[in-house]
Amino acid sequence: MASEVGVLDIAPERVLEKGGSSPVASSWWTPPRADRGRRGAEGADRPDPPWRAWLDEHLVRLNELPPPPQVHEPDHETVLRRQEVFGYTSED
Repeated sequence: MASEVGVLDIAPERVLEKGGSSPVASSWWTPPRADRGRRGAEGADRPDPPWRAWLDEHLVRLNELPPPPQVHEPDHETVLRRQEVFGYTSED
């Protein structure tokens, strides 16, 4: 699933469904380890995941983390290279 045509190079015979979407008209959800997502009403009868319990069990607060053993200060060239890798331009 992607917002632009040509984002992924997928053979046409492997495409299961094509179509548009809007934030109001449709929604997609994919259960863990599913072979495909489901649209709108197909997912309406699914139970709500226990988000609060998962969050309470796995939340790690940044101020509770130990200090890093070493902090690397990137040089100008390294920063520019990483920005290029992630698609930043000189305008950004």
